[in-house]
Amino acid sequence: MSLFSWDYHPEHSADDWFRMAHAYADAAVALFEQLSAGKLPPTYHHAKVAAEAFEHGLELFLKAALLLAGDRVARSHRLEGLVGRYRTLYPGKPYAFTGSVDEAARDLETRPSGQFLRYPEDPKGTPWPGNVHFDLAIWTEQVKLFRDDYRRLEPRLRARSRPVTS
Repeated sequence: MSLFSWDYHPEHSADDWFRMAHAYADAAVALFEQLSAGKLPPTYHHAKVAAEAFEHGLELFLKAALLLAGDRVARSHRLEGLVGRYRTLYPGKPYAFTGSVDEAARDLETRPSGQFLRYPEDPKGTPWPGNVHFDLAIWTEQVKLFRDDYRRLEPRLRARSRPVTS
């Protein structure tokens, strides 16, 4: 089977951002489920890669929502700022995540988003400080919630962004 880029015709600049966010969410769910089922080696590093897929998907989803609202996409991986901008543009319960978005977006100095999950060392070449673990049950539950959030929220975001005609 071949999959081609020309099979997709974006109508809005956010379209491919949303498509990639959904793909990363599906990949994160599959990876965490396979880790939990013993179909992949249940190692810290495998979990870190699955978590990176989740984190990157969240970043892309938030950026797609910003584009849809007419905002620009900054060259930043800082999820806290993206969540804040998202909430400003899409306030209220209809646009809220059921997954723990504040926890997912929390940027710690020892685990910066866009770096910690992606690399074994910090930008200075030093191993990341501290001990970190992944609870597969919690991560699997959360990535499923976010995947479902993306599926629920995208149509709402699109409906809200359509110009009102009289």
